[in-house]
Amino acid sequence: MYTRMADPTTPDGKALLIAESPLTQAKAIVTPLMVVQGKNDPRVNVRESNQIVAAVRDNGKPVEYLIAPDEGHGFARPINNLAMVTAMEKFFAKYLSGRLQEDVSSDVEAKLKEITIDPKTVSGAITPNGTPAAPMK
Repeated sequence: MYTRMADPTTPDGKALLIAESPLTQAKAIVTPLMVVQGKNDPRVNVRESNQIVAAVRDNGKPVEYLIAPDEGHGFARPINNLAMVTAMEKFFAKYLSGRLQEDVSSDVEAKLKEITIDPKTVSGAITPNGTPAAPMK
């Protein structure tokens, strides 16, 4: 696999970026999706995560969303990692019928509650060309 580079200031470059954008392919996502985002991520802006969450939600597919306000690209704080892994375990148990450790420490449970975002509240769905997307009916 390779990554192609594109110049967004040229018509061909812009077309390539649109064609290869995950947002362009959001309708192809048919399995449940969990998005984990650090609010201070310098590589993946939270608006981009909001867009994919909203697009998957609007396509009627299951999506779960975590945003840690004190993280960047990758979770570095142990409490955030524990909350994320707890969420992942619940996600896998729900969608893959895996086992689940129900009891977690109160600090992890509190952190998980703090960083869990209800996908219904996420705005930001746009089409790859930058226009607002109409919710699916």
